[in-house]
Amino acid sequence: MNPRPTTYGEHAENVAGALTRLMSGASIPTEESDVDQLLFYRDVVADSLRQRLHDLALLPVVDRAQRAPAAWATKQEELLPTAVAAIASELPRRPPPAVRPMDLFARRSDDPAVGLWRTAAVESMSASHVLSTSSDRTWRQQESARWHVLRDVSTTLESLLILDDALREVGLRNEHDAPVPSMDATTRRAVLSQTTRLAGWFAPSEPTDHAVAAPDTPAPTRHATPVHLVKRAADLPGAQRALASSLRARTATNTGFADEPHITATSARHLVSGQLFVLDLARRLAPQPISPGGAVDIMNQSLTQVDRQIQRLIDLDPSRSEATALPFLQQAEIVTSLHRLLRDRQLHPLTPAQADEWGETTRAATHALAVSLRRELLRDDSNLRIDDLTGSVGPTRVLRRSALECAVTALIAATREPASAATTVTIQRAVLRCALDETPPLQAGALPVSSHRHSTPSR
Repeated sequence: MNPRPTTYGEHAENVAGALTRLMSGASIPTEESDVDQLLFYRDVVADSLRQRLHDLALLPVVDRAQRAPAAWATKQEELLPTAVAAIASELPRRPPPAVRPMDLFARRSDDPAVGLWRTAAVESMSASHVLSTSSDRTWRQQESARWHVLRDVSTTLESLLILDDALREVGLRNEHDAPVPSMDATTRRAVLSQTTRLAGWFAPSEPTDHAVAAPDTPAPTRHATPVHLVKRAADLPGAQRALASSLRARTATNTGFADEPHITATSARHLVSGQLFVLDLARRLAPQPISPGGAVDIMNQSLTQVDRQIQRLIDLDPSRSEATALPFLQQAEIVTSLHRLLRDRQLHPLTPAQADEWGETTRAATHALAVSLRRELLRDDSNLRIDDLTGSVGPTRVLRRSALECAVTALIAATREPASAATTVTIQRAVLRCALDETPPLQAGALPVSSHRHSTPSR
């Protein structure tokens, strides 16, 4: 028995498999109830694609037609996503069914084509649901991830166009509301094929395929203060995430940036020593000994080297305060609370899942600290200097290739987010793409369909 699909990639593969079998010659049913189910499932697939385009901010309203750009060319890839959205918004649709949609999904049909359309509808709707609810938002923010999702949308859309032509030939689209298309059939397929090709170049493989729907959990507790409080051991990962977020450096494009130092020498030493303490505590509470040479051990060594090099760091102008005290306060809350939990003997050995969460959030916080510190050390108007204990030259800038800069750069490399080792399997989508490439515009006899005509039910 195959495991139930849970990731976006698994749902997308099942959609592609069902559409490929439909295009390979599945006959259209003759029973009126089967036809109604088939057309309903077809509309669900189209609606799920519109929802995905809406989440990509390409369709402002999912149930309204959108006009395509006036012209497009193979080099105008910035126009292609909008053109894809226009094609999806212009897909014909029937009026809403008189019965509840869940009742239609609950029905079972013995017709193979209806079963394939049902599979495509359920899996496409599930894929869109995963993306809409996933806690990982990179698919909306990273350009390559957006192209990866758009590639699946374009391939499925092109399949729908071909299958719609077969339905139109036998009169099964007579009751559909069809907006006047802004492009002819050949141009629509050319747009979708070119989009798929470009998406394959821009996103050859993406971790978006491994996205899962967020579990149904209560809304997170809102904190009355900007500092994430640590009342028990389970609060540490959230506090580390809050620390990593507060360490993101402001730039000139940020309206709250007034050219202040983002981090001072005192804050840098406080944050480095605090993260060393968290790492040491995580090692002591780990369910099994930390292996020498592992990721945690390398991160600890790199952070220790930065701690040694940072002891002589000073502020050239002590009167210049840093942009925000939030990182300093968040680190102080983490350290003092962990000391309190240790004193009260409320810290116990971690489970493997807890140890992984502690390690990942500590890596993210340490990486944010290293990036912020290196940026502050090397910017032209940096207020950070290395103190001259001899007094012969005075405080000096931290230059590239210096011991401190090399130590911070090594810490950034040691805490960089590891690449996903999971591979993306896209066999069914590749088969569907090949089937589309081999399918010419519909002509007489291009797709095997039954010779029946859909009879309009008596009113």
